[in-house]
Amino acid sequence: MKKVRVSDRTEDDYKVDVSTLTAEERFAFLGNKKGVSNMLMSITKNKGLIINGADKSDMKEIERKFTRNNSNIAQLQSLCEGQSINHKGKILKHETLFKEFIEVKIILGKIVSEILTHKTTKEVNNGPAIEAKSEFLNDIDFAGTLKEHMTFVTDEDTYNILKSEGDCIRTNIKNLIREHSIHKEGAPTNHPLILEALEIYQRLNRNTEAAHVAIKENKPYQAMLYKNIYERKNEMIALIKQHKNL
Repeated sequence: MKKVRVSDRTEDDYKVDVSTLTAEERFAFLGNKKGVSNMLMSITKNKGLIINGADKSDMKEIERKFTRNNSNIAQLQSLCEGQSINHKGKILKHETLFKEFIEVKIILGKIVSEILTHKTTKEVNNGPAIEAKSEFLNDIDFAGTLKEHMTFVTDEDTYNILKSEGDCIRTNIKNLIREHSIHKEGAPTNHPLILEALEIYQRLNRNTEAAHVAIKENKPYQAMLYKNIYERKNEMIALIKQHKNL
């Protein structure tokens, strides 16, 4: 891969169309100063440095919590099989209540999934992108990468902006990066509905554990379990209604 000379202002020497690169070429091309290319194109596209939350740590944590709840749902279903209570002369079947609970849970799950499709941004104050920005602006030189050449990938819009500023390409890039903060793109994992849904699921997990403890101690659990599922179902219904009224 040909290296790009910062001081060379001729078009062919520093203009590279990112769409023409393979994944392997792009990786090699960004090997010297990781993050610079993404920052340049982000500024042009978003009027700010917005990077994708590649680690997805917040989403992974949410997925872990919901996965744990789903595994406990199977236990809850097993606890409900063939069980019933007599309430004021009426037979109430756990399996019927469980099906109603699942129907409501599916509706709430769809709302949670829809919320998580929305994108949010938050300012980044540390990490690889901040380090790349600082190193570049301060001319920290690794293996001579800044003394004679600078390798980066750009698209057409970014190229046109960098060329139109009048100064040399390196100065234009520095100015572009210096003037913008960095934001990380992610999902609204702290949305109030999601947090409340997790609270409900965690209460349900504790209810399931309590039923198992009662069984081990040879104590009746049917009435307690029915009451708990009924309460969790109504909490989810209330949360769904609250969301629809917003």
